[in-house]
Amino acid sequence: MSGSSIIIEAILLRQQEDGWICPCREEEQGKYDLWAVLLTGKVLTEYAEFTGDAWAESALYTSLLSSRQACRARSWKRESGTFRKPFYRQSAKL
Repeated sequence: MSGSSIIIEAILLRQQEDGWICPCREEEQGKYDLWAVLLTGKVLTEYAEFTGDAWAESALYTSLLSSRQACRARSWKRESGTFRKPFYRQSAKL
């Protein structure tokens, strides 16, 4: 078993029943940075495509469903009561 397979298997074994794949307690999921979920999803995508591992593909699918539910339940307001504004990079003027 390769080093990457050992790491992927460790991640997959820790996936929760509802599909949540990141390392935090259930009560922390609403505040967890979803960027980590996306990065984990990218790793699982590459691994599944390279190896053909159905377990990784299934885990990715359930993880994305779980993340979707987490997004719907999340409050997108800051503590000040204002909404987060997206950051758009301005293009350079030549």
